[in-house]
Amino acid sequence: MSTGRPVIATEVGGNDELVAHDRTGVLVGNGDTAALADAIERYFRDPDLRARHASAARERAVTQFSLSTMVDRYHRLYASMLGADARPLESA
Repeated sequence: MSTGRPVIATEVGGNDELVAHDRTGVLVGNGDTAALADAIERYFRDPDLRARHASAARERAVTQFSLSTMVDRYHRLYASMLGADARPLESA
């Protein structure tokens, strides 16, 4: 996703938390080879869809899963657990 590519993944583990089905990629059932083949063919035949999903995947990766986002979320979590003010961290 961070490289600006749409994702085709199975619905296992946390994949459904990362990939927004039919927005940043396609999720298929575990072991569903027909659905996997259909998803691959769909992207192959529809470059506009592939481009839209790729752009949305990149945006989601940058805004939701970047290092700075992760650090900020941990900071807010720890601050809330301590009852402290969760002001943004200063840049180094």
